[in-house]
Amino acid sequence: MKIVIFTKYSSLAASSRLRTYQYLPYFKAQGYDFEIYPLFDGHYLTNYYKKGNKSKLSIITQYVKRICLLKKMINADVVIIEKELFPWLPYIFESFMALFKIKYIVDYDDAIFHNYDQNGKVICFFLSTKINSVMKNSAACICGNTYLQNKAVLSGAGFTKVIPTVIDINRYDKKNYYTIEHKIKVGWIGSPSTAVYLNEISDVLKILAKRYDFTLVIVGAEFECEGVNVECHAWSEDNEVNLIKSFDVGIMPLKDSPWEKGKCGYKLIQYMACAVPVIGSDIGVNREIINNSNSGYVVNGNESWINAFESLFKSKELRQKLGGNGREAVIEKYTVQSQAKEYIDILNRIRSS
Repeated sequence: MKIVIFTKYSSLAASSRLRTYQYLPYFKAQGYDFEIYPLFDGHYLTNYYKKGNKSKLSIITQYVKRICLLKKMINADVVIIEKELFPWLPYIFESFMALFKIKYIVDYDDAIFHNYDQNGKVICFFLSTKINSVMKNSAACICGNTYLQNKAVLSGAGFTKVIPTVIDINRYDKKNYYTIEHKIKVGWIGSPSTAVYLNEISDVLKILAKRYDFTLVIVGAEFECEGVNVECHAWSEDNEVNLIKSFDVGIMPLKDSPWEKGKCGYKLIQYMACAVPVIGSDIGVNREIINNSNSGYVVNGNESWINAFESLFKSKELRQKLGGNGREAVIEKYTVQSQAKEYIDILNRIRSS
């Protein structure tokens, strides 16, 4: 089977690395012949991470490069597309795939359709139904959670499958609960763009800081909160697991909006993989991940956040129990090892159709 893959980013970006790149060894083991082409390459991402802005010239260059690469899909048995071929452009290039009966899988880990259907009048007019069409004409639509899957079904997708965003369990080991007692560490991992969600619980953190001696550990972003001891670390693939293992509680605050309902809860899964108990906003897939694993608390409102924190702060035994539950759930459902077969089954289904 020849597969051509169009990701949004290179493996430097978490979404592309987790949704596509980490499955490539499993494709190779099946004897699949694949080629992978990111829209935004590593050079673009490195500049963006360093400078924090997006060069319009660079974006245009990347788009032109992708247009030239589209010919690669003509001889492919299956094409895999992460989200869409060209963000913020109308349903043109994907429509040619339908016209020429090119079989493609489209994968979503965010509710990107809300970029278009909940934007200004001009954007809505030209793009509000774009993702509907991409989903409808796909041979398979892979979704990171049921919210995204429901959108695919309503759009008319013929075959949908939920494959959560998962971790490679070989990279994650358990937190050691038998180390010398230390100051409680509340941990969060993410990116500068998602650090804004920490503002949702800034008042909670300030209240807790007056009652308890704890450190807020931030990985992958900068954050300040008056009166709270905050420790920030740059993210790297080499240091993320050890930093997560230093957490006593892992958090995933979100605001309540349609975009957040499309989130796939990857932070929670990372914490749970290291046997760290979790607290997450009662939004989107957070509820499903936490409640189904009994790995922590789903919360709604400041008082609920405070109660959850205090329960975990006061009991090392509770932290260890909930953390252990979380790791067991991750091993069963949220690893690339457990989900690779699902992905391969979809590819084989398309090949035989």
